Amino acid sequence: MAAPPKTTLTAFFLLCQNDAFAKTLLYVDVPRYYTWNVSSKEWKRRLQGTPVDGWPGVKAGDALGRIYTVHVSNFECYCLRMLLNVVQGPTSFLDLKTVDGQELETFRQACEKLGLLEDDNHWDATMEEAVLCRSPSQIRELFAILICTCGLSNPLQLWDKYKSALSEDILHRFERMDQVNNDLCFNEALRHIEDKIITISGKKLSDFGMPTPERRGELSTDLIKELSYDIALLDAQVSETEPRLLPEQKNIYNKILQRVELDKGGLFFLDAPGGTGTVAKINKKILAEINSETSVYNSIDTVMSSDDTTSYPVEFLNSLELSGVPSHKLELKVGVPVLLMRNLDAPRLCNGTRLRVTELGRHIVKATILTGEAKGDNVLIPRIPIIPNNLPFNFKRLQFPLKVAFSMTINKSQGQTLKVAGLHLGTPCFSHGQLYVACSRVSKAKNLHVYAEGKRSLNVVYRSILQ
Repeated sequence: MAAPPKTTLTAFFLLCQNDAFAKTLLYVDVPRYYTWNVSSKEWKRRLQGTPVDGWPGVKAGDALGRIYTVHVSNFECYCLRMLLNVVQGPTSFLDLKTVDGQELETFRQACEKLGLLEDDNHWDATMEEAVLCRSPSQIRELFAILICTCGLSNPLQLWDKYKSALSEDILHRFERMDQVNNDLCFNEALRHIEDKIITISGKKLSDFGMPTPERRGELSTDLIKELSYDIALLDAQVSETEPRLLPEQKNIYNKILQRVELDKGGLFFLDAPGGTGTVAKINKKILAEINSETSVYNSIDTVMSSDDTTSYPVEFLNSLELSGVPSHKLELKVGVPVLLMRNLDAPRLCNGTRLRVTELGRHIVKATILTGEAKGDNVLIPRIPIIPNNLPFNFKRLQFPLKVAFSMTINKSQGQTLKVAGLHLGTPCFSHGQLYVACSRVSKAKNLHVYAEGKRSLNVVYRSILQ
């Protein structure tokens, strides 16, 4: 049988077998450092260009590589293309299908093993990892979040597989009372899960194809919620936070409280100016200074319509940095503060909630809430699907809804009272109101530290608006 013809891809495999520098490259990066010899059908190092540090004899040019797009209907080739965009220095097609030393039969299996494709196995792996935390209440909360936000195709199958772990604490309580009854244990676990789902989405388990738990002689969930306030705890929270209110906050607080006490009611509209600022570089620099292992999480990005797969390839989707959407590449370390970018379980886990990372798994992030009424609670954060609505096409990003938050934009800081704050004015604020918002995060001037070049910053006022 005649050998298959040499192509730029098979020549890349051969190059990676013999060239140490090529082993560090993705297929798409090869034209920058090598040229294609048409007659010999092999890659040759560039003779001209910018020398690459640490690699004698290697020079970089300005050529850009591109891999032909593949329609999703040819799924094996689609998966091969996806692997070529993430696997560095493959030496053969078999090497591309080998993950963690395991030789797989198809490119699709390799993509699934690397977590490049979204399927129900991902949610199964998420639950399996969560079980290791040995906290049934946290696992139930996680399961409720998955049901409400992740569009599980078969939540009942996950329940059947993990119901013992989801009800372990309830079973132990029954065992101590010598009243072991698995059906009752599972029913109580389902009640807890449904209560959480009602809180998050206002829906019931039956709306998601799950069994409805029995609630004999039990008050409605809404009534229980209205009667379950801890008055002593609320008084303590008021006593702690009221003295820290800023003057304008105090004024609004007193007006609303007065209406409540007089039983007059009313409608109040609060208009606060937005903020601006670039904080990504600051966060990245501080993260690099922390001496601990970095965990990198790459999102799974897919277009919603198969007709768009060739127009918007995966590497293009990966490159999109959108407001309110987590990055494709998320770098985290244990101990770092992060900001939640989506409502998962309001009011405990809202957009803007600050948390501290305590454990980093492959499919879940364990964190402690730093702000709000649930301060100090430990939670499990899963990857969730996020669909931006400000693009001419629809795509979905499956990623942890988190971003590092050593620093934050002025807009995100609104409503937060801080003991100490640092304000970076490398770029002037967009408006006078934003500078006010930033400076008023603390109640004492000595706790505010401002960086501005030359100790001055432009205070932008649009006079035409005031005329």
